[in-house]
Formats: sequence, C-alpha cells, structure tokens
Amino acid sequence: MATCSRGGEQADSEWRREFMPNGSMRVVSRKSGSSMKVAGEYYANGDNIVEDVWKNTISQQFYFREVK
Repeated sequence: MATCSRGGEQADSEWRREFMPNGSMRVVSRKSGSSMKVAGEYYANGDNIVEDVWKNTISQQFYFREVK
C-alpha cells in the first residue's frame, strides 16, 4: 500500500497494487477503485499520472524496477 498527498495536506489516497498475468502491475485506489494511468497516454519521462476507470490499456499498466 502507498499513500499520496498534495502539498502539506493529509494523505488523501491509498493505493494497492495488483499484479497482472503479463508481469505488469495495476495500481488501484482503495477509496474510489479507479486505476492510475499516464495522462494523455504518452510515454515520455515526466508525464502526469491521473486516476481513471480500468480499461486495460497500456497506459494503465506499470513496471517497477530498482534504480541503482
């Protein structure tokens, strides 16, 4: 579980991860049930992340890796 907050506000979102059969991860809001996705469905570094209903698109599937 992860929490997200804006500015100095109280954390208003908790997220759970769901592992998908293809090895990716779906990140789901515990409060709303909606999923994280890359806004605009672009894949460049620095794009915004937003909540949206699950549509099983590539912009909603995440891969996390260790950075050394």
